[in-house]
Amino acid sequence: MNDSIQMLKVNSADQTIKWNFEYSDNKKKVPSFLHQDSLDHSKMFLIGSIDHRASIVRFDKDNMRVDGLLQVENRFGEAAPASEMNEILSYIEPNRDGSVFACGYKWLNPSTMTTS
Repeated sequence: MNDSIQMLKVNSADQTIKWNFEYSDNKKKVPSFLHQDSLDHSKMFLIGSIDHRASIVRFDKDNMRVDGLLQVENRFGEAAPASEMNEILSYIEPNRDGSVFACGYKWLNPSTMTTS
């Protein structure tokens, strides 16, 4: 797996690509879910893991401009293996609640992705 996330927006009317976005750096990224923001339909959430930290990215659907990034870290701001959660496996945004609830797990050894 390379260290990039590839996202694209396809026009459903004529099957053309409206935009294609690649986010690359030297940090491991594992995208898991895309979710519509129930309070602002121009925004979406990308939920997964960035740099071995459970992460939620809020972005604009028209241009992929990032509005916010939340990452689970320990109290010192450290990433894995110190991060309290490395990946998000499930989430819910209660109807018009304005909150996202997420659950996941912590790797014992994030570099080998093992839990024991």
